Amino acid sequence: MGKRQAGQQARVISTGGHYDLVLDGPGGGINFGGLIMRYLMTVNGGGRAPDKQMYADMGRFVEELARAGVLLATGGLDRGTHVTASGGNITLTDGPFTESKEVIVSFALIEARSRDEAVELARRFWKIVGDGEGDIRQVFGPED
Repeated sequence: MGKRQAGQQARVISTGGHYDLVLDGPGGGINFGGLIMRYLMTVNGGGRAPDKQMYADMGRFVEELARAGVLLATGGLDRGTHVTASGGNITLTDGPFTESKEVIVSFALIEARSRDEAVELARRFWKIVGDGEGDIRQVFGPED
């Protein structure tokens, strides 16, 4: 599998109920293929507040991923409750937490054929969101 070259643009295409992430550009095209894996993409707090343009751009991106069958779930998260278990004792701590940039405020659960494909989708996401932090983590289940 090749690497993304300068000037290549990512797009998701749907064919026969399946999807492909294709990179088009001066270096030719790359069609990512392989086994389906799940990835959790998260966004930490502390970034810029969404405006109308970000909502519109994100709406189009989410719709594209949903139509292609890539997006399994997405949403925002409340401040939550932190759970600590130690020596049989459970401690619950309600937010807000001192470092908002450490709190996960939204997520997307996607299916991708490779880590590279998940990273490409995350790159597109972060171009919409702008500055901030988050993670991409592979999700394992009983079948993995």
